[in-house]
Amino acid sequence: MIVRSGGRDVEVRSEVPTSWWPHSVPPPAELLGGSSGYTGFGQMLGLPALLGIILRLSQGAGLVPWKVYRGESADREVAGDSHQYELLHNRPGADSTPFTFKADGAGWLAGMGGVPIEKFMSRGRVVELMLRDPGKVKPKRAGGRIVYEDWDDGGKILDGRQIIYVRGLALPGQVSGMSPIAAARLGILNGIRRQMFEHRYLTKNAQAGIVLAGPEKMDQVTAQGWVDMWNEKHQGEENQFETAAIGGGFTVTPLPISMRDAQFVAANEMTGEQIGGIYGMPKSFLNIGDNSPTVEDWRFFVTFGLGWILEAFAQALTADRDLFPLELDPRKRMFVEPVPEALLKPDIRTRYEAYKAARQAGWMTSNEIRALENMQPHPDGDVLQVIPVGGGAAPTQAHAEQLIGELDAMMLAADGEERIILQRAIERGRDAITAA
Repeated sequence: MIVRSGGRDVEVRSEVPTSWWPHSVPPPAELLGGSSGYTGFGQMLGLPALLGIILRLSQGAGLVPWKVYRGESADREVAGDSHQYELLHNRPGADSTPFTFKADGAGWLAGMGGVPIEKFMSRGRVVELMLRDPGKVKPKRAGGRIVYEDWDDGGKILDGRQIIYVRGLALPGQVSGMSPIAAARLGILNGIRRQMFEHRYLTKNAQAGIVLAGPEKMDQVTAQGWVDMWNEKHQGEENQFETAAIGGGFTVTPLPISMRDAQFVAANEMTGEQIGGIYGMPKSFLNIGDNSPTVEDWRFFVTFGLGWILEAFAQALTADRDLFPLELDPRKRMFVEPVPEALLKPDIRTRYEAYKAARQAGWMTSNEIRALENMQPHPDGDVLQVIPVGGGAAPTQAHAEQLIGELDAMMLAADGEERIILQRAIERGRDAITAA
């Protein structure tokens, strides 16, 4: 088959016997094309570990809801009646759900350092958003502005009227983002060592924008023949992005990461634990040992693992004047904001204990609790309890403060009627503490 590269990073790979694997742990299933029986990826090496961590970040980002607000911080309200809310919260595109849009975008951002989003307009409004491959849509400066080369369309130039670009860190003067692995790579490889690494990459790299996976039963000699042919066609910097002719039963799959990063983690035999440290991933999230993630692990993951990804998307989308026209009146200004606290919502046992304590203390009615659990109201459920339920005692001041903290965490992840109910219960609780 014929494949045009368009500037995408690639890896050439064929199936070979497991004798090539130099490490004591079994090779990961991703490299064998099947199950290896090795479930934890904290000690995986190289590319499988990197892809596993990016996958986990993508899934986490996909679970975080985005909300569109109107007004200043103190008096803001959810703009549920806006077309921006419908677009970002309910339907970003014809070929994506909110989860897949956020998860795929986070994967590109974490793996490549940036992701372009194409806008589709109708009657002056953005009506659809579509993620574009960052290996094929490249930002650059031209004539004092940032434009984008679209190699899916022969290098056609796009601008901010068509593209929203979400990026992570970048070097001074650069407009393309770089992944956390690339940032770590630049920090580690300095002086002669860095120069040697770049020389080996530029002289030995063979890429044409795709991943090649050979048939399972292909012998090593045949596989090596295809690799040699590939190298002859694409070896070196001057042959990058050449059109590739592929046969022999190979399939083509794109990679969501830079091959510089893949080569770096492979050459340094980086483990999942080491890569997880770069990406803000707690050890308990890597299936290391028998410990389940704690509340602090979740907060660390949401803050340092997902925080920069979510904030990069929120600020890029809010700054786009096609999506959010600038309003002179601050009370009418709109913006998008992720709600990562949704991942920190207390489990059912903690919620029920909080409800019980708030009910016993006279802070919440049973119907308010039922509304939070999506249950129908009870005819007698709108009265605040005066005598503790079931003979239990009202919470002490220390317990009450802890309870308010738990209800406050639930409120951050809520909106609409749920948020009002929880806010009312928290205010009642604080009044009770003051009165005591």
